[in-house]
Amino acid sequence: MGPFPHHMGSGSSPVLAGGRLILNAESDGASYLYSIDKVSGQVAWRVPRKTRQAGYSTAVVWDRTIAVAGHESVMAYSLDDGRDLWTAAGLSTYVVPTPVIAGELLIATSNGHGGSVVLGLRPNGEPAWRASRGGAYIASPVQSGGRIFTVNQNCVVSGLDARNGRLLWQQRLPTASGECYASPVLTATASIYIATTAGELFTLEAADRFHLRGKLDLHERLMASPAISNGAMYLRSDSHLFALVP
Repeated sequence: MGPFPHHMGSGSSPVLAGGRLILNAESDGASYLYSIDKVSGQVAWRVPRKTRQAGYSTAVVWDRTIAVAGHESVMAYSLDDGRDLWTAAGLSTYVVPTPVIAGELLIATSNGHGGSVVLGLRPNGEPAWRASRGGAYIASPVQSGGRIFTVNQNCVVSGLDARNGRLLWQQRLPTASGECYASPVLTATASIYIATTAGELFTLEAADRFHLRGKLDLHERLMASPAISNGAMYLRSDSHLFALVP
């Protein structure tokens, strides 16, 4: 794969589905969606991404459908052979966040040129709702209990009703001087963790109201999204890998 003619390179992640790796590889040149056999590495199929501007969104496998958020739209493909299924317009021009599945809806967000957008889509691609507040530029959303939580680059966190897109609350984190590039992560105890470039790790309650549970200062720039495994949380700063345990 590649080369990727773009000033930031390729930024999406592979997704494992049905014995294959699904990878959205976009650039300012030729862009493709790949299905790769996880054992042999052979390309099962490759289809062109009909997008006019590169994005960074990771593909989402939704039943037998692959949904990819990109330039001004969400496009859906068959998991079996990559054929086009539907296109839903409504996103902004530059799309980074990965969509999330909430109940029977796919929730996609963006906040580039074209404004703040949060879009709820049905399995056939029809829009269930579209909200103009709470859109995220970089970070991907999380969902919990019928709610969607987003964070924008200025560390403004929004909680929305996943059923209709209604804004439940919106609050800027009390960060010293940071921005938010990392995606939030959700724990089994309905806690949301958000890292900032000032080295702060905020803990929020995944609820109908804003409730700040705590803050940890690591004093090193955090841009990568936290990862949770076997009860520990891992964070990568510019110079260290941190492991946080209860």
